[in-house]
Amino acid sequence: MSNPLPIQTTMKHKSATRRNIACWLFWLLSLGYLVPAHALGIHVQMLQKRVQKMTIPGGSLSNALSIIEDKAAVSLAYDENVIGSYHVDKTLFTETTVGEVLTHMFHKFPQLHFEEKYNTIVIFPNQQYSRIDSTQLSVNGRVKDEQGQGLTGVTIIVKGTNIGIISDSKGEFSITVPNEKSVLIFSFIGYHSEEAMVGLHTTMDVTLLNDINSLMEVVVVGYGIQRRDEVVGAIASVPVKNISSRNYNSAVEVLQGTVPGISVINNGGDPTAQPSIHIRGIGSINGESPLLVVDGVPFTGSFNSINPNDIESINVLKDASAAIYGARASGGVVLITTKKGLSGKYNVALSYQQGFQQVAKKLHTLNAAEFADVVNKVRSEANLSSDPAFDPAIFPDARITKTSWMDEIFQTGKIYMINASISGGTEKNSFFLSGGYRKNEGILLNTYSNRVTARLNSTHQLLKQLKFGENISYSVNPSPCGW
Repeated sequence: MSNPLPIQTTMKHKSATRRNIACWLFWLLSLGYLVPAHALGIHVQMLQKRVQKMTIPGGSLSNALSIIEDKAAVSLAYDENVIGSYHVDKTLFTETTVGEVLTHMFHKFPQLHFEEKYNTIVIFPNQQYSRIDSTQLSVNGRVKDEQGQGLTGVTIIVKGTNIGIISDSKGEFSITVPNEKSVLIFSFIGYHSEEAMVGLHTTMDVTLLNDINSLMEVVVVGYGIQRRDEVVGAIASVPVKNISSRNYNSAVEVLQGTVPGISVINNGGDPTAQPSIHIRGIGSINGESPLLVVDGVPFTGSFNSINPNDIESINVLKDASAAIYGARASGGVVLITTKKGLSGKYNVALSYQQGFQQVAKKLHTLNAAEFADVVNKVRSEANLSSDPAFDPAIFPDARITKTSWMDEIFQTGKIYMINASISGGTEKNSFFLSGGYRKNEGILLNTYSNRVTARLNSTHQLLKQLKFGENISYSVNPSPCGW
């Protein structure tokens, strides 16, 4: 009977101990909410955080910092405009700290500095290098030609930006660039363009070399030919260097989208239809088409009768340059020069092309049921009874679509074209002979063309002051009723 008392005392002692421990734990947890973590000494500094393994890919510094934030779970603060031009190499870090990672990355960027403030790693420009990093550089210089003369109006642009200026009357310039890695591009008509990196230079002297090819280029005008740099009128040259690589139905298609100010509109899907051509819009109430001149002679035929593969050059006269042709040139002039034989060079060419064409987009038309609904609705609004022709009780097929007329009138047009030419000559004689055949099925049913062309021209130098030749062309392009 004496044992229960000690047992009861022991149990009370254990219960009191547990209550004391619970109270202490509650007090500590409450204190954790009231006292900042770093005051208790349990805060781990951001720069001292351990990194087990981290790979920084080569690229922008901004991307590398984003990876450090994600992998190391730290907070970084920086200005994108300050670090945007810096790049890092690919590096693997193992068993290190965030501070050591940043120190290794920034050792080649003395312009940048980092510190930890209020649980955030702040990256900012180093004041000792602020002029080199974030401050824009002012570059002065002079642009001159090969004789040392200053060039006026040279365009100077910072590569990859929209920053640019023009040199003054002495060829001098002053431009502000983002940093020392900026590249300046110097360009001027008639000269080769030059590029130069700024680096640590604040003064630059640039010499531009003449571009002989651009200065010696000639264009055909109403009264002969002129050098490109001597032309002051509105004359446009059409690029025809790769004309044989495309499949043109007529010569006028070469003008589409190649010369500013010229509108070429195809009239329907008939390959024999004449397109509408307007230079600088409709110039009069009659909307005249431009005058066509082939090898210096006004051509009364159409563009469709000229084989595009026989064309050497095309020039368009838009203003007073066409005045030599009088009132006929009120709508502008298109000058076409055909190919000629070259002295001392013989050339044989043969080409064959095949393809097809389809309508790009068909109109959506009403089917039989939709058409019947429209007719009956119109009749009901006019207080008339429904049309019995669309009554299924009378005509069972009245609302059934049997024919899609949009599909019936269009077709897939096949194209076949073959061209052959031979040319050559000597110092006193030259010739050019060509022939071509083109079969073109239109995208409209029962439309097609069969064009046959032939051309012969030659020149003969009999005397020093006497030269003669001929230019003969033949073209036939029957309508669907002809063949």
